[in-house]
Amino acid sequence: MTDLTWHTEKRKVNDLLPFKGNARKEDEKQSFDLRKSFEKFDLVEIPAINTDNTTLAGNRRLRMLQLLGRGEEMIDVRVPNRALTTEEVKEYNLRSNKNTASWDIGLLANFDEGLLKEVGWEGWELDEIFSPNVEDDDSFDVESETKKITEPKVKFGDLYEVNGHRILCGNSQDPERVEKLMDRKVAKLIFTSPPYNMAGKMYKNYSDNLKSEEYIKFNLDVLQNCKRFLKGFCFWNISYNKNARSEFIEIIYKIIKDTGLQFVELIVWDKGHALPIVSKQGLTRRYEDVLLVGDNESVQSDLEIYFCGANDKKVFFNKKNQKGITNYWRVNTNQAQQKNHLACFPVALPIKGIELMTQRGDIVLDPFLGSGTTLIASERTGRKCFACELDPLYVELALNRFKYLFGKEAIKIC
Repeated sequence: MTDLTWHTEKRKVNDLLPFKGNARKEDEKQSFDLRKSFEKFDLVEIPAINTDNTTLAGNRRLRMLQLLGRGEEMIDVRVPNRALTTEEVKEYNLRSNKNTASWDIGLLANFDEGLLKEVGWEGWELDEIFSPNVEDDDSFDVESETKKITEPKVKFGDLYEVNGHRILCGNSQDPERVEKLMDRKVAKLIFTSPPYNMAGKMYKNYSDNLKSEEYIKFNLDVLQNCKRFLKGFCFWNISYNKNARSEFIEIIYKIIKDTGLQFVELIVWDKGHALPIVSKQGLTRRYEDVLLVGDNESVQSDLEIYFCGANDKKVFFNKKNQKGITNYWRVNTNQAQQKNHLACFPVALPIKGIELMTQRGDIVLDPFLGSGTTLIASERTGRKCFACELDPLYVELALNRFKYLFGKEAIKIC
């Protein structure tokens, strides 16, 4: 059989026949992206056809030309020196539609994110391109920087903005404060770790030593306030408490039963090392619980449930982010847990949850911002953090940390 060679000829668009065996699917977004490309660059890559005018490559481009009313135009096409056999046609069609190349992620990261999104990269693909190194925590020394703030400039009630993030110095147990923070916007995710009720002396404006019933109510009040501005999911990181020790179990139970949010999973966060023993009554702890719940609509629309194994165990998969959800997270604390703030989680922890359940540009709500870890994670992943923090010192610390890492200063807006 003669070797194939190709040359360029002119054909009328309406004279070209679609390949009926084309296995490539096209969704609405791909069609929209192609139309935008045509409007800006016109037809650049010319179609390839067989000798009988059957389209081998470029079916979508030709269909778009017809949709744009350009069916009578004469265009360049590539034509073979002989007719391709049926098997050759099938093979060429598959090869031309299958993207056999791979991208250099490092080089793609040098492109403007907006341009990549405009061209057609999905949010989960952008996360892969611009994903931070979650193994590295930041170099901001929380302990030493805290000591430098003798009298905070931040006052209770102050609201700050920085690079699209909003930070309110206020009590998230107060519905009006949360309403002020959210400004009628909706969060896709809550990611937080409430005070652990360990009878610590970390806060000037809050006693971290509530009675068990008060502490349980405190958690539920805050979540209910935040739920009004949530259309998505919630990661609630809570574990051992000093008083009753089992308070966190009742809180998890009540969140599932009393808030109207649907249970998705209880995640084990393996911290990679044991915590100091704080009670002779308990065992050494090296993990914490992270409860994942979501509103019913988001669970139904965002998640796919697969059944695997002989016992039909459920496995969740996020359709929008193309990510599977496991209930075991190994995230080392590194230097995140300071001597005076043992509950502080590493930046890698919220990054994991944020990339799992949100898209770039989404709002992440943290009603207990602390030293600003969720804020840092949101900035690194291209999300917007809306956060409350009761203590002016910690608000100032979080804003200083943000400026130290990203060189951007917060503006007080009210």
